[in-house]
Amino acid sequence: MIPHCHISTQTENGSQNENFAVSKFIRFLKHVGLKRMLSDIPDKRESRKKQYRNDSLVLWALSVFFFRQESKNSLNTTIMDLPKHKQDALLNYLGIQGNRLPKRDCVDDYLATVEGESINNLLMQIFHWAKQSKLFYNHTESLLPNNYFHLGIDGFWVHRYCKPHAINESGENICPYCLPRVHNRGTPNETTDWLHAFVTFILARLS
Repeated sequence: MIPHCHISTQTENGSQNENFAVSKFIRFLKHVGLKRMLSDIPDKRESRKKQYRNDSLVLWALSVFFFRQESKNSLNTTIMDLPKHKQDALLNYLGIQGNRLPKRDCVDDYLATVEGESINNLLMQIFHWAKQSKLFYNHTESLLPNNYFHLGIDGFWVHRYCKPHAINESGENICPYCLPRVHNRGTPNETTDWLHAFVTFILARLS
């Protein structure tokens, strides 16, 4: 539901363009009230150990995906490389004072205390907000056929094999649930793991 947004764009001649999509995206998040929703997530940390607000930490982690960064460290580097006015605007929205960006361990330690159900409830809040604000009515391209909306998807593997556990006479994998993962492709050290994966998703039909 929430669109991806690049922090900056690169033209063919190498110059940096002003990316107005970033400011529009931040205004969209403010309109949704995402920070308020995040602040309602229970915070089990000791008061004396709270250097950053819980909504700041979750929003910072989400920004890795919002702005299509390769990692948390990459997000920090990208933020520090922004022009001062853009950097200040983004840090202000993230609720971070000065340039004291949170370290990866600080974010991970907090996220480890958050219950998954809290995040699921957050997704449903955003979905109901979108329905009430007629977002789907105004943007029908976000819907699947028959007015279905793809709310979320995730995958995880429960078994890992060094070779297929079910094969045909030619030794090829015949398990429809195993996904191959190739490591060091094209090198003498190339190996393949087979993951028995589950994929979960939610489809909501709009009346």
